[in-house]
Amino acid sequence: MLILPQLKIMKNLKQIYIIKQLSYEFSLQQTHKISQNKFFIPYYYQTPSPNCLGEVGKILPNGIVIFKANFFYIQHQYLQENL
Repeated sequence: MLILPQLKIMKNLKQIYIIKQLSYEFSLQQTHKISQNKFFIPYYYQTPSPNCLGEVGKILPNGIVIFKANFFYIQHQYLQENL
């Protein structure tokens, strides 16, 4: 079956992203005080709200907030600033 290898790859990617985020946060903590950790994941809403940045997906046991970011809104804001 092809599904099991894909699930394993997705799980591995999620672990890699979390490791990257933790490394980034650790680097920031060397020079800044961090009050909250948020991990933004691009999310593609079926009917996105034009002014909604996104929503909290879940909070991990280590305190990192997984935030489902409204990709189209962020992309639109970015493009408007850079035109």
